[in-house]
Amino acid sequence: MADKDLKDLFRKKTNEELLKIVTTERDTFQRQAIKDAESILLERGVDYKAPEEQVTEEKSDVKQSRPVGPFIVGILFVALAFIDLPADMDQGAAWTVTVTLNIFMRVIVVSWAFSLAEQFNLNKTLWVILGILFGGWALLAVNFVVWVNTAETHDEEKNNESNLFLEDKPLESCPACNCKLTPQVITCPDCGLNLQPV
Repeated sequence: MADKDLKDLFRKKTNEELLKIVTTERDTFQRQAIKDAESILLERGVDYKAPEEQVTEEKSDVKQSRPVGPFIVGILFVALAFIDLPADMDQGAAWTVTVTLNIFMRVIVVSWAFSLAEQFNLNKTLWVILGILFGGWALLAVNFVVWVNTAETHDEEKNNESNLFLEDKPLESCPACNCKLTPQVITCPDCGLNLQPV
């Protein structure tokens, strides 16, 4: 579909219809359609206030940000495993200190791994078991998985923003009039917009 076709179709709409698209019906239209409607309103000199779209994007970025704290704690716990207790310490006391530190460390690792798995939709049971078995190493591993997943999600969002049409996913609704479409439609039956990718 040519962007020009969509803009030409939007130019025929009244200011009130375009304002409705960029404000109250914003969630039902595709990003490119909203951008075109906004640019036409600006060309016409119509002032409007865009809804809180930027705020919701910031919130989603905060939720999906890469956690650094668990990574640092994981490194500290792994380093702690390599530190030897003083040689002059009683063997029973050394064993008690080691077991207490390991239990404390495992509780922190398991709770943090569970929290990260829940927040980033990972297998909670797997990460709890790995946290019990491997301690700080599991915390480093879950952070690595989260970082890779957030990087992939961020790349997918960038690709989706740049493409109005995805080759493997047909449109469900017309970007101009929001009419429901069947997968093989070439032209919107309601407004006549050409829906073929350029």
